[in-house]
Amino acid sequence: MGGDISEDNGFAIAPYTNVRWEPEGMVINGETAMTMGNYYFMTTDGTEVKVEYTFGVERMEDGDLKIVLHHSSVPFSPS
Repeated sequence: MGGDISEDNGFAIAPYTNVRWEPEGMVINGETAMTMGNYYFMTTDGTEVKVEYTFGVERMEDGDLKIVLHHSSVPFSPS
């Protein structure tokens, strides 16, 4: 394996000035929790970018919370 992998130019590398969260739901099961929703990033020109997210969090044996799953993506927009 190896080679040159080009940058995907994804939303995460753009400069933002603010972010707000809109959680849609959460499921807690023992020491694990899953949550999903949207965040809205404010660009430097004042445009808001909607991004969907999913997080999984688990409480470790030492009591610390760790993110064990993360996915974020811009919603699909048909051409």
